[in-house]
Amino acid sequence: RCPHKRAVYMLRRLGFDFEDQTSATDPEFMMDVMEASSEIQDAAGDQNAIKRVRYEFYEPQLDANCREAAEAFARQDVLLAAEITARLQYLKRLGNMIKEKEEIM
Repeated sequence: RCPHKRAVYMLRRLGFDFEDQTSATDPEFMMDVMEASSEIQDAAGDQNAIKRVRYEFYEPQLDANCREAAEAFARQDVLLAAEITARLQYLKRLGNMIKEKEEIM
């Protein structure tokens, strides 16, 4: 299940083509994602570091953003939904990084 893919689909149903849009993402969120990404890259076999990023940042952020997206779509707030979809896109990349590192370990 991919929340980002679902959000893009929902945006299209509301007449908004996410692929053609660039959303300004919260700078604090971006810094947190970059920090988590750096931790994953620097983990070099440290399974605890990967777990820490997964359980302390990735999963809570994914859950919170999925809830926010559901609320935005329920209100048909397309601009907010697009902003959250951008966050989900970054989280999707981070999740892929986590999975890749876990497979190597």
